[in-house]
Amino acid sequence: MQIIPGIYLVGSQDCFLTYTDWFSPHCEYVDSNVFAVDLGEEIVLFDCGNGASRQQIFENMRAWGLDPGRISHCFLTHPHYDHAAGAARFREKGIKIAAHRICAEAVRAGDARTCPYLYHRPPAPSEVDIEFQDEDSFSVGDFAVEVFHTPGHADGSVVYVFPWRGRKVFVTGDLVAESGSTGWSGSIDFNPKAYVQSLKKLAQMPVDILLPGHRRPALSRGKIWVEEAMNRSIIQWGNG
Repeated sequence: MQIIPGIYLVGSQDCFLTYTDWFSPHCEYVDSNVFAVDLGEEIVLFDCGNGASRQQIFENMRAWGLDPGRISHCFLTHPHYDHAAGAARFREKGIKIAAHRICAEAVRAGDARTCPYLYHRPPAPSEVDIEFQDEDSFSVGDFAVEVFHTPGHADGSVVYVFPWRGRKVFVTGDLVAESGSTGWSGSIDFNPKAYVQSLKKLAQMPVDILLPGHRRPALSRGKIWVEEAMNRSIIQWGNG
């Protein structure tokens, strides 16, 4: 579905766009949101889901006039299975996978940092084509993306920031979502102090739109939701 002109939600368990018949008794989320940005000649994705939903993602894209053959890059927000396990399957289509260097290390290894134990599935390792540093930038044609390392939910988590039609967009993975909700705190590298520091970093930056890894996109009040998440986290975990 089109979120705003040129930006689409093409995969989502929460919004009933993709479905995987997996059962995990202690896991609410088995597939992430997947966003597509239409650049004209190319399309870039943010996250790729668990792999089993790839065909559904492509079918959704075709239904909205987006040719999956135009996808050139997929930017991973962090290495967890529901966001990144599809990377190898997308690379089969010639799509370049981009991630923070720590995320890339975990995805290549397919180790416990990807949380396969949570989904009762074997690891799904993948090569990563482009690695980012803690604060970095990358361009696909005229489309420029800033990269900010935001550990806490998982090491190697990033927030991608880019302008779009006069508005500032944050792709936040599982760091923060609409209404100021925060991500799962059960991963082996969850770090509450780092989480608070990451939210403090984001709270200093202007933002309009949040494209989170789960729940609904937030098309307004982005800064309010970041500040709300920071406030809740400080109350819960301390001031970092």
